[in-house]
Amino acid sequence: YSTMAFGKRDLSPHPLAKRIKVSKKLLRPSALPAESLVLERLGYKFGTTEENAFLTGNGVQRPLGVFTASNDGISTGRDVSTGNTATAMTIDGLKEAKYTLKPQYWGAARWMFHRDGVKQLAKIKDDTGGTGLGNYIWQPSVVVGEPDRLLNFPVDMSEFAPNTFTNGREVGLL
Repeated sequence: YSTMAFGKRDLSPHPLAKRIKVSKKLLRPSALPAESLVLERLGYKFGTTEENAFLTGNGVQRPLGVFTASNDGISTGRDVSTGNTATAMTIDGLKEAKYTLKPQYWGAARWMFHRDGVKQLAKIKDDTGGTGLGNYIWQPSVVVGEPDRLLNFPVDMSEFAPNTFTNGREVGLL
């Protein structure tokens, strides 16, 4: 028990405010529901700000982002890069990441990549029969509202996920 340390995190709320410009013309009686338009726009602005902070935050007056290496966060020793090249993701690297995750978490697991990463992933083929003419590992959704899939896990995209594919950089989450 001597290695357990308490008080390492100070969780204090930080106010977040956003402004929405609304014209007088929009507020006049019209067929457009001004209130729902304003609420929708506020939801988008708050959601985008929080997404950026949760993914790339440095922990100083904001959350510690999951793509930010820190001694106070998740150890980088848990990162998986085996099977990838210095500048690209490979099917072997993706399988390494998938099978590093314990099976009890698979039911809720989702991938997250920048759209540049998704573009790279959508081009990867398996090497069926050693011919070099394999099948794409990307499984586009055929149902509206259902996400695309990669190795049977849904894929989410974020503009705040890293899109620099170089050695030693995190490029996605599972």
